[in-house]
Order: sequence, then C-alpha cells, then structure tokens
Amino acid sequence: MNEILGGGFASRLFQKIRTEKGLAYAVGGGLSFAYDHPATFHVMVLTQSANTVEATKLAMAEIDGLTTRPFTEEELARAKDNILNSFLFRYDTREKVLAERERLEFYGYPADYLESYKAALEKVTLADLDRVAKKYIHPDKLAVLVVGNGPEIKPGLDELKLGPVETVDITIPMPKPKPKQP
Repeated sequence: MNEILGGGFASRLFQKIRTEKGLAYAVGGGLSFAYDHPATFHVMVLTQSANTVEATKLAMAEIDGLTTRPFTEEELARAKDNILNSFLFRYDTREKVLAERERLEFYGYPADYLESYKAALEKVTLADLDRVAKKYIHPDKLAVLVVGNGPEIKPGLDELKLGPVETVDITIPMPKPKPKQP
C-alpha cells in the first residue's frame, strides 16, 4: 500500500502531484515502519508556497483514494517488484546484511525475518490492500502541517476546510553580536 501511494516514481502521489500537475519537487509518504512501536502515517509534498493549497488538496484526495478507489493488479505487481528489487541494493554487501540482521535481532525479530517477509510480500493480494487501507487509513482524522511563506499560503488554507488555522512561529532568532574586544 505504501509503495502504491507514495513509494516511487509510479506512485499515485508522484504521478498526480508531480508528473500530471507539476506541483511538487518531491512527494511521497505512507505508514512509517518502526521496529518497536506502532507506525505513523505521513505524506509530504514539497511545493512552492503559491501551490500549497492545490497540492495539499490533491494529496488528500489520493489519501482518500486508498479507501475509496480500488487498487489494481498492475499497481500491486509494480509495488511488489519495486520492493523485491530494492533488496538488491539494500542488502548488496555483507555489511548491509549484517547491519540489518543486528537491528532485527536487537528488536526481537526472528532470524528468518527477511526470508519470511519476502515470502509474505509475494502472497499479498488486492483484498489484503483493501483490508489494510480500510483498517489504517482515516482521511477524516488527518492533521495537516504546512510550513512556508504564511502570507502567501494562509489565505487559501480555509479552502481545505480542516478547521481553524493555527500559526506557529518557527523563526530562528539571529545570534546576538559578540561584544567588540578593547
């Protein structure tokens, strides 16, 4: 599901927001993978301030689409291939394999986790994607954080109908000048 939503060049987010609409420098997201705690869901879109509202609307529509627009066999096959092919680069040296095995051991994963992960991934079906999306994706419970040029972005944020907009000042204060030495 992550790969289909925001995992690469063929993902729904990338195709809609970057390729079709040309609104983002980078876009991606999904459920984060945590070794020892529940995952968080996130989507990020890096865009110009003037395009923030439109890009956010499109991202929210793609998130909603996980629960309302059926996944396709083509998406599933491509996602599986992308993930399985990534193993070629993620584990292409003994050092990388050892580092991953150490991490998995540290967090209590079974010794055959990588092999069982691959086997389980190969068995994922469209019904699995639909079930997982409906269980974990809740478009009505999103928190949206927008960072950028406030005066240029803020007037359009009301269009998103997400509730009151709270401005947070993240200005980094300039260091005080050092006193001159006598």
